[in-house]
Amino acid sequence: MADSGKKEVNYLAQDRMWKNHILNETEAAKRWPNNWGFLTTPYEELIKNEKKREIVKITFPEHMQVRPVTPVEKYIKVEPSPPVPQTTQGFIGWRSTVPGL
Repeated sequence: MADSGKKEVNYLAQDRMWKNHILNETEAAKRWPNNWGFLTTPYEELIKNEKKREIVKITFPEHMQVRPVTPVEKYIKVEPSPPVPQTTQGFIGWRSTVPGL
């Protein structure tokens, strides 16, 4: 008999594969809370102990303290820009070509 393009179907093997798939799904569903159950805990419950803590201010010795921030204007001077040259490029690169800026 010539092969007409039909494949033989093994219903028992398909049934076993389906049952094995369902068994794997069921086992995974049983293991999920142990591995990932913390994701279902409400945020408020997770941080309730955090709110009860008191914030303690620690004083550091003078040599370990952070110095106050120096204003940017003290060490960076930006002078006004010269007029924009009339070129086909427009604004692109015009400041870098002017000496003294």
